[in-house]
Amino acid sequence: MVVSGFFTIPITTMLYPAFSKVDPIKERSLLNSVFTSSTKYASLLLVPATLGMIALADPLISTLYGVKWAQAPLFLSILVLSDLLVIFGSLSLPNLLLALGKTKFLFKTKIVYLVVSVVLGSILIPTFGMAGVLFVSCISGAPTVFICYYYVCKKNN
Repeated sequence: MVVSGFFTIPITTMLYPAFSKVDPIKERSLLNSVFTSSTKYASLLLVPATLGMIALADPLISTLYGVKWAQAPLFLSILVLSDLLVIFGSLSLPNLLLALGKTKFLFKTKIVYLVVSVVLGSILIPTFGMAGVLFVSCISGAPTVFICYYYVCKKNN
């Protein structure tokens, strides 16, 4: 989504260098603080923007395009729902794991994402059509975010 990209791209661009400068063994509390702060500030920016896009989808699209695109507000609302995963660190976790050198683990989470997407897609797309595609894109990222979050929390203790 282009609008959410205005918020997410600058945040993710600065996270990898921030995480890679922290020594995870010697500065564990600093790493925890950087992760928590990055998740908090990304949420402060992206959650209101996402909720605003959901709330304003109907008036914005009907003003710009009229009734020709009647289903577009629903589709836009479904599409941006996945941005709410920022609350759980969806922007921070991949950069943290990359900075820690956990590329094999990240690869495994991408495989989980692929499997979840294929399974959900084969069920939801024939049933719901375009809405199914959007639900798949919205739901598929959640398991990987929670797996990464669990991994980081487990390794941090």
